[in-house]
Amino acid sequence: MDKAADLPRQTRETWLMTLVVFASPFVVLAVYGTMHCGLLALLRLLGVPLLAVVHGMPLIPVYSWKTGSISTVKLKYFLGPFKSLFGATCIGLMDVTAVVLYLRGTMLHPENASSAGHFRVLMYTITYDFLWESICDVRDIQEDEQNNITTLATSFGVRPLLIFLGGTTMMGDLSITLLGGGSAVLSVVRSIVFWGAFGALALHKQRSAMYPWGLATLVGLLPVWLASLGPRT
Repeated sequence: MDKAADLPRQTRETWLMTLVVFASPFVVLAVYGTMHCGLLALLRLLGVPLLAVVHGMPLIPVYSWKTGSISTVKLKYFLGPFKSLFGATCIGLMDVTAVVLYLRGTMLHPENASSAGHFRVLMYTITYDFLWESICDVRDIQEDEQNNITTLATSFGVRPLLIFLGGTTMMGDLSITLLGGGSAVLSVVRSIVFWGAFGALALHKQRSAMYPWGLATLVGLLPVWLASLGPRT
């Protein structure tokens, strides 16, 4: 949605139609999967993605003193380098809500579900989605510089940001894993693998490479699945 809003109108309509076609089955699955939890659960699950959609659309009115006119801009113009953290928090809240709803529907005693485990899911997801959002900023650095959009990539440069992401991802994963009693070795290996794969993709593949980036988006969800195993057990 974020990128579609920046495309020419003719290309945007085609892109949005493709998005609707591919996203519809997942929306149907989400609705079906939460029907037994009630309407409130469904609203909780879909509320955060709606916020992410608002984040990607030019909906905020801004008055220009130079031209004397009012135009609409995206929320990310005000977030600056915190855009990646905002997106990661949105995804984290959505993921932890999905995990909580799933556990409540499958556990024999859902009232005994661990809130600490749910918190680990949230922090785990924020850690890796922050990595993913920042990697996408590395990919789009030239476009963002042309549009005067401030991100971590435009502020610090590509290689310093990749080094920073490697450190934050490893420390974040390791801290969450140790708090949950997990393996430090697996934590370090996992963080290095995801950081290295995403970093190599950003450095060597353009956004037009649809299949590598699409596959990376799906692979990027694996830490969420790994995180959901902790509270369940």
